[in-house]
Amino acid sequence: MKLKLIPPILSSRIELSVFTREVGHWVSSLRRSVVTVGKSIVYSLDLVLFLFFFMLNMYLFAKYTDSVLFREGVVGFAKALLKFLFAGGPKGPLVLDIGMISLGTGILLASWTLLLRRRARILALTIMNTVILLIVLADLMYFRYFEDLLSIVVFTQIGQLGDVNSSIKALFRSTDLIFLAEAVVTLTLGVIIFRRLGRTKPKLSARNVITKSSMFVIVAALGAVTAWYPLHILDKYGGSDFFKKAVSAETIYKRTGLIGFHAFDTYRSVEGLFQSYSVNANDYNMYKQWFREHDAAIRAETSYRGIAEGKNVLIVQVEALQNFVINQSIDGQVITPNLNELVKESLYFDHFYHQTAQGRTSDAEFTVKTSLQPLAAGSVYVRFPKNDYDALPSILKRNGYDTAAFHAFRAGFWNRNVMYRNIGYNRFYSASDFVYDEKKERIGWGLNDIGFLKQTVGFLDSSVNKPFFGFAVTLTSHHPFYLPEKHKTITMPSYSDPLFMDYIHTIHYMDQAIGELVKDLKDKGLWDNTVLVIYGDHDSGLVKNDSELPEFAVGNYDSLEFEQLKKSVPLIIHLPGGQMAEVRSEVGGMTDVAPTVLHLLGIDVEQPYMTGKNLLAGGERFVPFRDGSATDGEYWFADGGKGTLEGGKCYRMSDSTPADATACSNLYNRAQQLYKLSDDLIFGNLLKKFKSENNVGG
Repeated sequence: MKLKLIPPILSSRIELSVFTREVGHWVSSLRRSVVTVGKSIVYSLDLVLFLFFFMLNMYLFAKYTDSVLFREGVVGFAKALLKFLFAGGPKGPLVLDIGMISLGTGILLASWTLLLRRRARILALTIMNTVILLIVLADLMYFRYFEDLLSIVVFTQIGQLGDVNSSIKALFRSTDLIFLAEAVVTLTLGVIIFRRLGRTKPKLSARNVITKSSMFVIVAALGAVTAWYPLHILDKYGGSDFFKKAVSAETIYKRTGLIGFHAFDTYRSVEGLFQSYSVNANDYNMYKQWFREHDAAIRAETSYRGIAEGKNVLIVQVEALQNFVINQSIDGQVITPNLNELVKESLYFDHFYHQTAQGRTSDAEFTVKTSLQPLAAGSVYVRFPKNDYDALPSILKRNGYDTAAFHAFRAGFWNRNVMYRNIGYNRFYSASDFVYDEKKERIGWGLNDIGFLKQTVGFLDSSVNKPFFGFAVTLTSHHPFYLPEKHKTITMPSYSDPLFMDYIHTIHYMDQAIGELVKDLKDKGLWDNTVLVIYGDHDSGLVKNDSELPEFAVGNYDSLEFEQLKKSVPLIIHLPGGQMAEVRSEVGGMTDVAPTVLHLLGIDVEQPYMTGKNLLAGGERFVPFRDGSATDGEYWFADGGKGTLEGGKCYRMSDSTPADATACSNLYNRAQQLYKLSDDLIFGNLLKKFKSENNVGG
């Protein structure tokens, strides 16, 4: 059989046809790949947008709160990440800041939406972004005033917010408009994409389910590893008990990021609902022994003991009164002339510090009257109002005193109506008990301080038996420091910060109220039989680097002066006849007030469960703060939000110079021990057990 040869020209045509067909297949395959990649990009674009806005919110929060998201900047972080992944670069820049854990958190939050149909995913991501935006804004407003983050227990006190609208409005900045712009952009994009996708439902096939599930697993794993790795490094290098020892929300935030903090806070709150608080036997016995030994410090004898025996006691807690205004002038105008005169004939403690935390005003009340530390999160008044406490009103009540509290605001605010009954007040005069008229007008939160203190003296004179213990809480100098123009009697120089100027005006007005208080006590014949105690409840919320207050208060301040300024409030104790008047410069805190007052009255408590000391006795001093800082008068430890000794800063108080961290190790350790003791006492209601064992009255 003979084979027919194909002509060369025909052979060439066949090869060209095959080549063309192969090229066509290749081009078609490439087109399908490009389309598939394009669809994947478009399919994932909503997740990318969500992650972009999520990280933008985290960055803005860090920027506006002077914290660090990326220490090396966004570009520096990206370079470090690429080097670590592909070139074995160092991991330090990735795990020291909260950028990596925040990125992982954002990926995790978005991952589950991959299981949804496209329209449902767009809706879910839009809602999540809006919720996160609201959380960031709420935390930012709260941080600007309290320098702390919102916790679950604070949310349980949300009823208080209806009364602080003016303060919240004053905390907004023009830069916050970027959040409004973001909300408009994301909601608009969400609506547009949602509508354009239509209502068509893709067929639910096994292939689609497997694809979506696979993508979810991959993305979720990526997010989990990215968020977990920094925590793993923290645990590996000495931070295994970090969450147990964390003393503030800021400390946790600087390790876990904003959403990480809220996740941990939620976990801690839910855990508390299902677990009863218990203290092991060793700690229980150790605490009892600690109080027995501490009793000697409280009972230390001095020449002041009993100097005011049988006298009335009136404590005035002044809203946001800081120590720097005492003996201070502005353009030749004295800010607090009446307090200055009172200081001359009183015991004046010029290195006295507030120890408040999230509970602010209520923390000041609690700490002054019980000599216990406040809680790191929330207010004792709200969370544990029915516990047993060794409170100053109840002690004085047992010693023949009539007891009354005065505050021209709602009785239920900070749960005072419940707490006051529990700690020994016979009567509580709240907003409904005070008279308002044109002369006794409302300013800011309530009745002005002049009218309030005048009516308080009236109640003490006519309705309260003698000797009395009175406790009055002022209002006019509350943030945002509103004062009608007709009451502004100081001519202020040109400052750029209106809040600072308003603060000075309200403090000057409050000082007039103190002058009227002294006059009224004299007119009623109470002055020579009354111990008058005045202190500031907490700082003004204006001690910030971008505020004009620090420079006005201390000039060119250093780091230590800035830390002290944030916590320094005056304590003035006027004894009948101006006895023992002097300036005392040893350090002290709010936990020291109750032991000091009892010492002046000559009242012994069988077993005082107090953590403070008599300010008039010698010996070592110690003032811990709930943010992790502490001082003993020689050194000052500033925690700095890190929650560790190494992460804080140690200063010598004599010359404000930095010291090695080891010099503050005793301060740090004592503070940690005292936080635990006080927390266990409150959470476990241990005083009830202690008193029953010792047969001590409540």
